[in-house]
Amino acid sequence: REVLQAYPLDDRLRSGEDIDLRLRLTGDHVPIGVSDNVTVRHRFAPGRPAAAEQWDDDGRGLGRVVRKHGWRALPNAFVPLAVGTIGIVAAPFRRGADGARYYMGYLFGNYRGLVRGLLDGRVPVNGLSARAAMTAAFVGLGLSVVAAAAIAVGIPVALLSSAVGEDPR
Repeated sequence: REVLQAYPLDDRLRSGEDIDLRLRLTGDHVPIGVSDNVTVRHRFAPGRPAAAEQWDDDGRGLGRVVRKHGWRALPNAFVPLAVGTIGIVAAPFRRGADGARYYMGYLFGNYRGLVRGLLDGRVPVNGLSARAAMTAAFVGLGLSVVAAAAIAVGIPVALLSSAVGEDPR
């Protein structure tokens, strides 16, 4: 309780406040950990529109955190790429084309939101490192979009080609 009073959640972020809190605590050398005794259940509204809104909110939060923390927060901007890539690659084996479409939406929604968060002037850019990190994020996002598109198109094409016995090249 004392830690949360000393380090209140930043309402400007709306999403990503947990990442912001972790960055602030570790930056001030406040010990943090994960409890084995607490379980939290996230509840989301059903349906694609609700999912799309959640992806956009999460991406915006990541962008705002990068604005606020600079380089220290930048690795978080690539979490959606990792999750989306794994989801797209695994989807044909687990959930079929609908699963792949879900993770493509996840990637698009998170990164569209991330760009919006990076541009959100309500959260100040804290110093040169944040400006440099934002620039790196935009470059990385461009590369991520290209990679995600290649994965999203390449995996299903390779699977379909191998299923009908054609050379995928």
